[in-house]
Amino acid sequence: MVSARNVLRLVIKTVAGLLLIGSAIIAYNLSTTPLASIPVIGTLTVFFTALLVISAVLILIY
Repeated sequence: MVSARNVLRLVIKTVAGLLLIGSAIIAYNLSTTPLASIPVIGTLTVFFTALLVISAVLILIY
């Protein structure tokens, strides 16, 4: 029988996987866009992409 804890862990890992996919898409877009044209937005995007990757990896480890 499937417990609620296992279902919750599966949902959390799915969200983490989606975060990793989303951050990979953002990273690809960053690599094809010159950040010099949008310095503040570019810096914030890099920062939040790094946070997405770190949080997704930590969630997957859990």
